[in-house]
Amino acid sequence: LWALMAEERAAQVRWAVSRLPLPEKRVIRMIYWDDLPLRTVGRHMGFTDTRANQIHHRALGQLRRSLLYRLHVRGMAWES
Repeated sequence: LWALMAEERAAQVRWAVSRLPLPEKRVIRMIYWDDLPLRTVGRHMGFTDTRANQIHHRALGQLRRSLLYRLHVRGMAWES
């Protein structure tokens, strides 16, 4: 059951990431999938560290809102 719940959460996160604008999507993927530090992500994308951090922060907010909306609409109850 726990594995099923974890897979459902992962699917929801993948769905939310897929809806992000490209810069936000790239920053999230590089940080969380590729395990790159924010400084490296910024350099790779041609941004300052500050700009990469702003994009990262904005992406996390968008993910939070998308996931909460999906949770509300689908009536899913996720356990921590």
